[in-house]
Amino acid sequence: MVYIESAFFADQNILSGKKNWTRILVHEMAHVELGVDDFRYAHNVLGMKPEKNNFSTKTCLNNAESWAFFAADCAGALDDGLRGRVLK
Repeated sequence: MVYIESAFFADQNILSGKKNWTRILVHEMAHVELGVDDFRYAHNVLGMKPEKNNFSTKTCLNNAESWAFFAADCAGALDDGLRGRVLK
């Protein structure tokens, strides 16, 4: 079961419409299928770019939002501007 909370409709979302709904489903399924956690979201001021002392590759791989944006990027849902907003 996936619960859609009010934050889904907030201005902090990087994606919108069907792209955002798909991101949420991949994010939540990453919890279910991969057993990953929530360490950082795309709207975080630090971004989601893996960095040794900030957001390690290990943490990134255990982060549901990382998998959601990886899938979005693989599907061509991110252009250079959106990718830059996520990675910072």
